[in-house]
Amino acid sequence: MFTFRPYVNASELEDFNEKASLAVRTRWLERFQSIAVQGGWTDKVKIYEMKLKLSAADRNWRANLRLKVRRDWKKFLKELRDMYCKAKTSDSERYYTMTQRKSTSPLEFYYRLNKVADKAVIDFDSSSAGTTSEGVHEEAFGLTSPNDTPRPTHSEVTGSGVCAEAT
Repeated sequence: MFTFRPYVNASELEDFNEKASLAVRTRWLERFQSIAVQGGWTDKVKIYEMKLKLSAADRNWRANLRLKVRRDWKKFLKELRDMYCKAKTSDSERYYTMTQRKSTSPLEFYYRLNKVADKAVIDFDSSSAGTTSEGVHEEAFGLTSPNDTPRPTHSEVTGSGVCAEAT
C-alpha cells in the first residue's frame, strides 16, 4: 500500500516571533505542528524546519539547551512550550487580576472568568451554602448583583422630601 504525502513547504508559515502575545505564539506553534503532520515530517525534519523559523535570539536560546534536548523533538517541544507558550503568571493571579474589556459584554467576561477559574482550580461550581459561580465571582471582585442593591427613591434622587419613599 502506498500513502501519498505531498511535501508541505514551511514557507507558508511566518517566522516565530517571541515578542508576540502568548495567544499568537501558541497559535503559531499549533500551525507549525499542523503543517508538520500534513507533510508527514520526521522528527529530524521538524527540528530542522523549526530552527529555520526561529529568530537569532531564539536560535541562541536553542543552542544553550542540552544536546539531547536539541536533537529530540518531544523534549525540544516541551522546552519551547515552557519558555514561550506558557503564561508567566499563575492561573489564580490571572483570575484575580482580570478586568472586563470595553469591547466585551458582561456575559463574555463572565465566560472568560469561568474558564480561568476552572484553570486556577477555583471551585465555583460548588452548591454548598448556596454558592453559585456568580456568587464566587461577585465575592472575588467585590461585585454586587443589581437585585442586591436598594434602588434610590424619587426623593433621594431629587433631594426633596415631598414625595413618599416607594418600596
